[in-house]
Amino acid sequence: MRHILIVDDEPVIRQMLADISTALFPAAKLYPAATLQQANKQLAEHPDLALIDLRLPDGNGATLIAPLKKQGCYCVVVTSFDDDRCLFGALRAGADGYLMKDQSKQALQKMLSGMMQGTPPISPAVAQRMLAYFHQQAPLEDAPNMSPRELEVLTWVAQGYTVQQAAETLGISKHTANDYMKSIYRKLNISCRAEAVSKAFEMGLIQHK
Repeated sequence: MRHILIVDDEPVIRQMLADISTALFPAAKLYPAATLQQANKQLAEHPDLALIDLRLPDGNGATLIAPLKKQGCYCVVVTSFDDDRCLFGALRAGADGYLMKDQSKQALQKMLSGMMQGTPPISPAVAQRMLAYFHQQAPLEDAPNMSPRELEVLTWVAQGYTVQQAAETLGISKHTANDYMKSIYRKLNISCRAEAVSKAFEMGLIQHK
């Protein structure tokens, strides 16, 4: 790693990530950024590694992932947010890792060092959330007429997401998501969100809390 981009609006976190980066890659040049605007200006440096917070003063850090990946950059999200929308939105954008800020500096450094052995840097709590999500997914035999993408859309909408939010999470257009919803309603013979929630429970897509 010769060039490392560090994107976080908290000076203390930026410094901690800079210390970790220097410890792991002593020869690397660091490019700190506190905003999306600053980070976008650093893309010209073609970073090899990017440590990215999601909630920035001027937007979502996940929007940096796609252009960085096109440059061959290894992208790791370092954030305080592990909700499904943030987590799966970042992963679908191409994130190579997802770490939580509430871990110790030593733990973060250890997980980032695993990159050199091919181990994706993922916090334990994030891994558990990913497993829980996929454990909730219904086998296709439970819904033989529905495509995997339709099942995904139904899962998010049944959990209270708007069609627009579901579309953003899945990385598709609202128009496409609406088409999936129309198909779901037709295949399940339902006509409203309440019925969609009921069907999702029956199919095991979501669990009662």
